[in-house]
Amino acid sequence: MTMRRLLKNSELNLQEQQLLELVYRRTLQQLNLEDRCDPVCEAVARKIVDVHKSGATDAIGISELAIRELGLPRNK
Repeated sequence: MTMRRLLKNSELNLQEQQLLELVYRRTLQQLNLEDRCDPVCEAVARKIVDVHKSGATDAIGISELAIRELGLPRNK
């Protein structure tokens, strides 16, 4: 829900939006976050968008960089 809300009025094309939604779901899974209302999920979504804006286009790379930059522990 959070990622869709962030992308609602974005200038990204459909393919980019779908990529970021995929990255968001993968990243939440890696972080073992299930409650989409958790404020951490919004921070994750915003970081993913920021990483993508910096030029990253690889789903796994965006996810890994977002996790690293947020300093969050990942699910083992």
